[in-house]
Amino acid sequence: MKGRLPLLLVAGLVVVGIAAAIVAGVAAGTGFSPAAFTVNGQQVSQSVFNDELQEISKHPVPMATLLGTPVKATDGSITAEATTTWLDIRIALELLRQAGAKKGVALTAADRRRAERLLEQNLQSAQLRTSDLGSRVTRHVVDYFAYRQTLGLDTTAAYNAFLVKAVRDGDISVDPRYGSFGPRGLCPAYGCTAAAASGG
Repeated sequence: MKGRLPLLLVAGLVVVGIAAAIVAGVAAGTGFSPAAFTVNGQQVSQSVFNDELQEISKHPVPMATLLGTPVKATDGSITAEATTTWLDIRIALELLRQAGAKKGVALTAADRRRAERLLEQNLQSAQLRTSDLGSRVTRHVVDYFAYRQTLGLDTTAAYNAFLVKAVRDGDISVDPRYGSFGPRGLCPAYGCTAAAASGG
């Protein structure tokens, strides 16, 4: 990534095609929001994740460009593919954060500014700005790229190798309403086959 960032956020867990270490399961209902996903004990609640999806739905055109899949469904809701792609990115971000913590790598303001500048430059090629994405989404995307830079995962090969190991060694679960797992990895809740047939 040195000096460049991909405009399109490719769903890493789907690309590397690993699902054996990931399980789907409904979190037990309590007085708190059940988890949308859990990565090595770190939970993100359905409430937080749904807020992120709502923000994505308010920026359908730029988010479709960034995620590489349509965002708005015909009934005005977010598409299952967009939901799964965002879930994929959020799981990858959590794996990056945890890897950073293990190595004693904490993102600095300068790390984030550098990643945001590079992201902004790449978005400009599609006549977009980070402000078009929404503040919450921008923060996560900037952290995603900043962690990749600070951890030295500057190439697709290095990043994919990191993901393969992190997922195989990890304990990851998602609520089935957001996604499921098949031979291709993380899929929309209705399954990989239907997603492949839809053609995006």
